[in-house]
Amino acid sequence: MDTAKFEATAARFKAHMLELRAKRHKVKLCTDPPKPQESAHSEKKPRAALPPMHRCKAKTLEGKQCGFKSTHGDFCKKHSIKT
Repeated sequence: MDTAKFEATAARFKAHMLELRAKRHKVKLCTDPPKPQESAHSEKKPRAALPPMHRCKAKTLEGKQCGFKSTHGDFCKKHSIKT
């Protein structure tokens, strides 16, 4: 084995690895919670419930009012009477 050639190859390999490590993306760890303007997503606003006059008048098997919008008179499409 040629030691001079091996030393040159090892030196090139080391230089190349250091170059790659310098180019590598670095992740910054932080323990503090992010500030509101730094957060990636906006907080969801709660959906407004339909007013009682626009909701279906049917009751579910659990006894609660149906949550769908009334489209066929007082009832939703699911609970309307089909003729």
